[in-house]
Parts: sequence; C-alpha cells; structure tokens
Amino acid sequence: MPEKYNVDSDLMWTPKEADWLSLNLSPSEYLRHYADLLDKFISINRPIWEKQFKIQSFLPLLGGIILDTAKYLKINPDFILALAIHESAGGTSKICKDKNNFFGWMAYDKSPYNSAGYFNSPEGGVFWVMFRIRTLYFLETGTYFKGATLRGLNKNYSTDKEESGDPLSWADKVCKWMNKIDSFLVENNLTL
Repeated sequence: MPEKYNVDSDLMWTPKEADWLSLNLSPSEYLRHYADLLDKFISINRPIWEKQFKIQSFLPLLGGIILDTAKYLKINPDFILALAIHESAGGTSKICKDKNNFFGWMAYDKSPYNSAGYFNSPEGGVFWVMFRIRTLYFLETGTYFKGATLRGLNKNYSTDKEESGDPLSWADKVCKWMNKIDSFLVENNLTL
C-alpha cells in the first residue's frame, strides 16, 4: 500500500461528508469511531514503546481529545497523535509524565525538563500546543509560518534536523508515525 503522507502533505484538516457516509455513520459517530481507533492504536503500541525505552508509557488514551482539537482547529488528527508519539517517545518521557506535555512544548535543548511547559491536564496540553502550532506555524500571519506541512514546521519547531548517521529528519520521523497511524486506520476501515 502506498504511503499517504509525505513531509509536504497539508496538515490542515476538515472532515468531508464522504468520509462518514461511506461508513454509513453520522458525523458525530464518525468522529467517535475515529477517536476510538486512535485510542486502540495507542493501546496496541504502548507495550512496544515500554519495551523499547524500558520505562512505563504515560501517554493516555487521547483519541477524544485529539478529535475534538482537530475538529475545532482544523488540524489533521493523525499529525497530532504522530507528533505526541514522536516528541514523548511513546509517552515514556519525564516531561510527558510530569507535565502533561506530550509535544516537548518549550523544551529547549539547554534545559529540556526545566524549560518545558506544564499543563494541568492532558486536554489542556493537547489543545494549547495545537492552538499555538496553528497560529504560530500554520497560518500565513504566524511568526514562524513556512507552510502548514511537516517540512515547513521543521524549519523552526524542532532543532532535530538530521542526526549524524541518521538519514531521517525530524519531519521524516513524524511522517513515518503519520503513515503508521493511517495504515492502522485503513486496516480498520476508516479512511480520510
């Protein structure tokens, strides 16, 4: 199956009527089904992340939060989850656990833990960071706008451009997660 996403894919999103009609669902049923599948994806992968990083994953089931945020801010839900997985190492990072910060928001290289933003709840963390990404990076009027794509976001969002011996950039790594999520959704009869 060809990959759906690349680093130049548009990260803005609006569900289309054909999406839910093809599944004989109402719009709200479609979004709930989508959220449930994102939660299933997290549940299935959590043991893998824990084994890989040898620490418990604290990434909660964010499907409902992600879909509510995606619908309101018009940001691709696959991107939101992929970014959370990548930036929190599958929910194993201390920043994720202690600060409800799944995206490494404000975690500057010199003092990542101390500088990382703290959020009172998972909902607050997801919504605030996505709101800031949308307004700062995805809108043409945004301070760091270089296009609403992973390539555009990578220009200013992350200092992880390419690592020695690693042919993948930050944008490529997030894109890989987006494609894994998309493949999982397609396998479970949900397509965008």
